[in-house]
Amino acid sequence: MLAFILMSVLLFIGVMFFQGSKGVLYMASLNKILKNEYGWRQSDIDKLWNIQRKELNNLKLDGKSTSDIARFIDEHFYQYKE
Repeated sequence: MLAFILMSVLLFIGVMFFQGSKGVLYMASLNKILKNEYGWRQSDIDKLWNIQRKELNNLKLDGKSTSDIARFIDEHFYQYKE
């Protein structure tokens, strides 16, 4: 019984770590694409992210690829780019 509880806790921690790392990888990839392909600066990305975080997360949850999201950002949120 103790082994089952221990395995359940470890599985939960593993799943949470995996889910968290997916978000970090998404943001790192998005930052890289915006900087390298569209010429965004980190300060512009930070400003955009602080204001539009919910909408950008929803795009990812809707199944859009990171490249598609970067293209969407460059086309629709260019006012954040200095």
